[in-house]
Amino acid sequence: MNTLQFLLPNLNRKMLIYWDTATRKCNIIDTEKVFEGDDNNQDNNDNDDDSQKSTTLTRPTAHKLSVEDEYLLVLMKLRMGLSVIDLGERFCVSDSTVNNIFLTWINYLYVTLGSLKIWPHRDIILENSPKEFLEKYPGTIVIIDATELKIQVPSALQKHSESYSTYKSHTTFKCLLGVDSKGGIMFISQLHEGSISDRQIVERSGFLEILRQKLITGEIKRGDAIMADKGFDIQNDLKKIGLNLNIPPFLKDKVGFEEDDVIKTQTIAKHRIHVERAICKIRRFRIFHSVIPVSMFGSINQIWSAACLLSNFQNPVLA
Repeated sequence: MNTLQFLLPNLNRKMLIYWDTATRKCNIIDTEKVFEGDDNNQDNNDNDDDSQKSTTLTRPTAHKLSVEDEYLLVLMKLRMGLSVIDLGERFCVSDSTVNNIFLTWINYLYVTLGSLKIWPHRDIILENSPKEFLEKYPGTIVIIDATELKIQVPSALQKHSESYSTYKSHTTFKCLLGVDSKGGIMFISQLHEGSISDRQIVERSGFLEILRQKLITGEIKRGDAIMADKGFDIQNDLKKIGLNLNIPPFLKDKVGFEEDDVIKTQTIAKHRIHVERAICKIRRFRIFHSVIPVSMFGSINQIWSAACLLSNFQNPVLA
């Protein structure tokens, strides 16, 4: 209830633009402007399922459920991965009403949570970092990693090829995430095709541009570092900005290992586990446990982003 009161002050239903109303058609979400510096285009809505298309043609609902129950329905859909039919039975409403409520709230959460500043000033990040982490990496402000969602195979051969991930041996959507040293989500990119490399997703997500802007405004300083895994070959890009990259030593152009290199590799892996734990926390939303159907492609960016941001309301992965 505290989270709901924060998201919807005074539980004022007038702040919600329901999916089946004429007002909704006049309010289009510009996904490029929701997240600061995100240089991406929203996925096409051409693949919306029939249920979503039919919902836009219905008359406004009479609000059969209270605001609290609508929010509960959305959380149950996200967290438990329940079907529309199941939720309709539980809440004694039609399937179309469930779709209407879910899409209404997901878009509201996407815009409301997306407008929050989730990347704090470097001083706040470092002040709240674990002591052990600060001792080993005093200037590291963010840990980045990519994660993938398995999706239904698109019918178009080109889309199939673009979305096929050799890492997962499946068609996927790929997202870049940035977390602090306690696993709090600080950066979320839009979803990209699964064939994109780690380096490409860093460039296309707008992550580097955000770093440039934060350097200009003083929110980060020259010499600060980004921690990443072996696939993120962005050392030169960060050097141009004035930042450093913490990666396992064996990725650098060296011949053989030294004992210090082995120890550094192990400690970086130890601290990078926080971003893995943050991703696992998001994946506890069971809506992502199954293959994402084509019918969800039109709203999957909003669903994924809302789940990522809602995870910040939970306890951090490292106290």
